[in-house]
Amino acid sequence: MKKWITLTLAIVMMFTTLMTAMDTQAEDYGHICWFDDVKDESVYYYKPVYWAKAVGVTTGRSGTNLFDPNATCTRAEIVTFLWRAAGKPEPESETCQFDDVSSEAYYNQSVQWAYEQGITTGRRNTNNFDPKATCTRREIVTFLWRFAGRPEPGAETSKFTDITDESAYYYKAVLWAVEKDITTGKASSNYTTFDPLGLCTRGMSVTFLYRYMATDFYETNEIDIGDHIWVETDEEVLVKEAEDVEEEYQTTEKHCLCNVYDWDSQSFCDYDFTENEDEETEFIEVVKEHGHECHNGPVGWHTRNVRVTRTKTVHHDAEYAKVLKCSECHKKSVSEVTYTKADNN
Repeated sequence: MKKWITLTLAIVMMFTTLMTAMDTQAEDYGHICWFDDVKDESVYYYKPVYWAKAVGVTTGRSGTNLFDPNATCTRAEIVTFLWRAAGKPEPESETCQFDDVSSEAYYNQSVQWAYEQGITTGRRNTNNFDPKATCTRREIVTFLWRFAGRPEPGAETSKFTDITDESAYYYKAVLWAVEKDITTGKASSNYTTFDPLGLCTRGMSVTFLYRYMATDFYETNEIDIGDHIWVETDEEVLVKEAEDVEEEYQTTEKHCLCNVYDWDSQSFCDYDFTENEDEETEFIEVVKEHGHECHNGPVGWHTRNVRVTRTKTVHHDAEYAKVLKCSECHKKSVSEVTYTKADNN
């Protein structure tokens, strides 16, 4: 097994090419394999989605080679995109603050991290985050503005006709986003409105992230965008070794637990005291002294069923990842999606 671990570390270090957006040092990405539904280089989200895939902000829709850029983006998705772009920092608490965020949810850590960093406070007057709700344009720029440290915008007044309430929680965030070229407003209004309640698509969400975090990504890394496709091979890489863990469980003992007491070479449970009340009284005292509960059944004295706490060793499954290989340049990468391979004892 030690040989496996050494080999795994070597493979993972050799294959893994992902980097965080906050540390864009030059790196040879070569051809990053592409999503089937993001092939038109003229669309505004083409480079942002490419960047998001390259640095691990997104892996696309599970079980497909699609990004789904025109689908609406949920609050859970955008916070997860931001968390991944920040390098997947560990939250301080293992338990999420919000009542509607399950510990099993893929976004559990990212939402808790966002709460601890002051990026989100959840829905007003509740203890909910509302992860499945669609993220609005005002929410996404506010998340980014808070992540940036709530900087004061240079402008005091908004250029947008629909951003006029200076007391709105998103007012400064929108002004800041304009100054940082994160948004220019809505083209449909000749860029005179921002549309704060407009719903964010997945393409729009990664574009906002890209404009704030990685505008120099292509220049710094000399990216050559290719129309390649990830191919899942039969090769597997061990990601996490199986563990032996002791767990407590309870069983019901239905047989006699009084075998330590014998009366004339007979178990108390089988002894009939109907003709000797003194022996029965003595027996009951002994039973009580040792904490046993017995009752007189149709065939004599028997112990009741007893719940006994035991420990057992559980051999957890090892986690593996499929190796992905580019269909043209043959570059390899370990998929972020792991699964367990049955290996129970």
